[in-house]
Amino acid sequence: MLESAKLKIVSFCVSVNFKGLWIAMVEELATPQLEKIIQLESRLTGRAVDSLHLFLLEKSGTDDPILIDASEVTLIDTTAIQVLLSAEKECISREKQFQNNNMSSDFIGAMTTLGLANVVDRWRDGNV
Repeated sequence: MLESAKLKIVSFCVSVNFKGLWIAMVEELATPQLEKIIQLESRLTGRAVDSLHLFLLEKSGTDDPILIDASEVTLIDTTAIQVLLSAEKECISREKQFQNNNMSSDFIGAMTTLGLANVVDRWRDGNV
């Protein structure tokens, strides 16, 4: 679970789509141990997925573990789930931690509907 004392760090992901440039904010929470937890948006569809994808690509190039908090997710599409699965796969190949131990019931429901209940369990435990 998340520590009670947190520092909010805001990162910006910039993306270009066919309609022009837009900027999406991705929040990270840093615990006193400086582990950064990525807080997922409540609605992970469309542009929010593009932003998440870009952010996770950048994050996967670092030595930092990828720690996800999906407690606020109320809607997630299959593309967002694919992005998270790809991030996990990249973490495994780089021998770094990927964990999502704070998932909303909507998030778990979407994963279960897609036959990914075993992934939910794996993400709770972390891969490393």
